[in-house]
Amino acid sequence: MAAFEVQAPDIGPTLILIPREVGRELADTIREAALTAEAAMRTEIVQRLAKDPTGRLARSVRTELAGEGDSLIAVVSPYTPYAVVQDQGDPQHGINGNRMLSIPIPGRVPRGKWPRDWGQDELRLVPGRGGRASLLWDVANDRPAYVLKRSVAITGVGYVAAAAETVQAELDAIVGEHVDAALADVEDEAT
Repeated sequence: MAAFEVQAPDIGPTLILIPREVGRELADTIREAALTAEAAMRTEIVQRLAKDPTGRLARSVRTELAGEGDSLIAVVSPYTPYAVVQDQGDPQHGINGNRMLSIPIPGRVPRGKWPRDWGQDELRLVPGRGGRASLLWDVANDRPAYVLKRSVAITGVGYVAAAAETVQAELDAIVGEHVDAALADVEDEAT
């Protein structure tokens, strides 16, 4: 039977598919199940993260297979630095030192364009006073383009758990079917 263990190591959220005992003849089954889990995770990322216009996080999902004794482990995980934050959130995501986070003002800045993408004199700093946030001002359009903040709260979307829930029955069917066939073969050989 297939089982998910949801973890968050340094590389990002991970779905681990661990059958109890896997012989060599079942390795292809585990690969098939892992690729099914990979597809489910990519789908959940795209559906849950409207803020991922480039699709970089979904494209970074990879499957790695590793043997451990008589078992085969398939690890399905996105390999981007921000994968854990997007999945689980970060209540106080910030930057140390004098740097600040640039938050684009919706409708004022093209999606994916950051302050470093502007020309040298296209933005100017408007310092905040009396507890108000500082702004980066779009000189050409004479309007604010970004709000500068020391930290923000990022809410996680839980795409790893959602992918596990979505695909669990299908994985049970894939692995269960092949395990049942392998057990039947073993019983036939024993008789």
